[in-house]
Amino acid sequence: MKKQRFLICLALLTALCLLTGCSTISVLTATPTPAPTATPEPTAEPTTTPEPTPEATPEPTALLEELKFHLDLLNKCYAETCGAVLDLDTSYSRVYTSSQAMIDGEAPIDVVLRDTSNRRTLTDPTDATLYEITNFKTNAEALEYLKQYMTPEIAETLFPNEFLEFDGKLYMVYGSRGYGGYQLDLDSAEISEITDTACTVTLDSLWFETSGGLCTVTFEKQDGRWIITSIYDPAY
Repeated sequence: MKKQRFLICLALLTALCLLTGCSTISVLTATPTPAPTATPEPTAEPTTTPEPTPEATPEPTALLEELKFHLDLLNKCYAETCGAVLDLDTSYSRVYTSSQAMIDGEAPIDVVLRDTSNRRTLTDPTDATLYEITNFKTNAEALEYLKQYMTPEIAETLFPNEFLEFDGKLYMVYGSRGYGGYQLDLDSAEISEITDTACTVTLDSLWFETSGGLCTVTFEKQDGRWIITSIYDPAY
């Protein structure tokens, strides 16, 4: 009986395999397909900050040409113009606006065309000549301009007390004394020391075209710009 049942089951199983296209052996021996495993996310490579590339040491001749602008600005500071552009076609005078102001020797004052002051008794006793500065309107603007090319300490030391702010304008005040007696000889400038961020320039100083000794000007490169950080001149 058991054998009959087994044969019947085997016959049914064979018929089922024929209908589905499978063999009896493959059905009996098939192994379950394992479930696919998740592919792990790729591990990101650690990022590294590249080392900054050091700047190349500047070529001395080209650098000196660039720094001559700074040296010329120093000469303008010694001449007390500090980079100001003057309208030399028109001159002005300071005048007191009242007899009491003249007696007190202080404001209120006015600025008038020089040829209209007619040497009046109310004219500023220094008899200074004023020229309008066209590229700055205030002393603060002029000082900030210098600070682009030298340290604040040097700019404040070289900035003159000769600029007059009046009625929204800035004037250069020339008194009755000499100007421009001291100058640096730019043609004698040489770079004595140089690195990628610092250099030293030496050049002759002149007193009315007479040698006043050797001037040493030190520069540093800060935020991509060369600025004057020190000036040594025994003649100044």
